[in-house]
Amino acid sequence: LAAVCATRRTLRRLFIGGNPLGDPGVGTLARGLVRDIGSPALEELHVFEARIGDLGCEYLSLMLQQGCPRLAELHLYGNTIGDGGIGHLCSAILATHKTVLQSPGAFESWEAMTVLERTAAD
Repeated sequence: LAAVCATRRTLRRLFIGGNPLGDPGVGTLARGLVRDIGSPALEELHVFEARIGDLGCEYLSLMLQQGCPRLAELHLYGNTIGDGGIGHLCSAILATHKTVLQSPGAFESWEAMTVLERTAAD
């Protein structure tokens, strides 16, 4: 999947939620999405209920910073993301100023969502 993603520069939406990717799998996916020139058209990434933790969020934050300038929706609900993972994503949002969290379903916890919205607005 990562190799296919790396060759699809017009990919706008990717739905792979419900698959037990885990942190290693999301890391491979993230690297595939930013290989060469990145994924300039990607607007939505759905990786809910995929067994992603803080390390997986670190991979996703690198992806955000390295090649997904149009990503507007990142659906992560149903994963086990802690403060560290949220911190990585907040840092990526602040660093790029291009990623705007639009979906209230992105996180399982409203508290986590509030932290991200507040951080992205600052």
